[in-house]
Amino acid sequence: MLVGISTGPNSRAYALTLVIDFDPTVTIFGNAMTPFDSAPYGASLSRSAVITDIMDGLREDFHNISSPLIPSGKQLDINFELGTIGDGGVTANGDSNYFYIAVGSANDGGAPLGEAFGPPSIALPVNSFAPGTTLGAIYTDQIDNLVVNVNNAFETRNLILGTLSHEIGHTVGLTHCAVAGSTTPNGLDPVMATGAIDLPNAARLNDREFGSSCNTGSGTQNSIQTLVTNLGLADTPVVPEPTTILILAAGLAGVRFMRHRVA
Repeated sequence: MLVGISTGPNSRAYALTLVIDFDPTVTIFGNAMTPFDSAPYGASLSRSAVITDIMDGLREDFHNISSPLIPSGKQLDINFELGTIGDGGVTANGDSNYFYIAVGSANDGGAPLGEAFGPPSIALPVNSFAPGTTLGAIYTDQIDNLVVNVNNAFETRNLILGTLSHEIGHTVGLTHCAVAGSTTPNGLDPVMATGAIDLPNAARLNDREFGSSCNTGSGTQNSIQTLVTNLGLADTPVVPEPTTILILAAGLAGVRFMRHRVA
């Protein structure tokens, strides 16, 4: 579901940070929500494990895009954190330019799968609302109602992640895609596909990705190019290999030992 808003000045001074709240109490319109319940997706899956999988998948969707538009060593300039709506503080990475996304149950049979402030064209909510605004909500009880026979943790992740990445996509300038006629880097269904056009509900159990050519029904949108244009690029963080860390630690220990002996 897309909610049209007007454009505003681009005031982002830092990497955009989206704080994901799995314990929300209200939607973007102030309607009641309850915390995310992982029980319908399998008793063997702990809530914390499901949330971790979803957050990892979210970062993968936005940071591991295979495209010549994103050079090696670069990623989209967007961050994701867990948090609580209305906590009133800056994010863990010190970014004061942050917005919230709620993930939980709508407890309303008429609710959509999710909703977000987003563009009918290229009006960006991240440039039009004050930091700390809740820009989107994902209703996991509605998502669960669509698909039965979720078989494993990977399908559980995909089922929720697809709608989460989709609604976030709206907040940063993306519009709906049809599966037919769209192109993605690895041939997966587009993140911005929707059941309102031609995405089968069973396909929600599969992984999806942002498209290089999104068939909007009235034209095309290069979703990846739009993300690069609207978010910008940042250096991919370098994570040392475990062996490198051990060697470095051993080296430092050796230096301290030698200094002790000399002293």
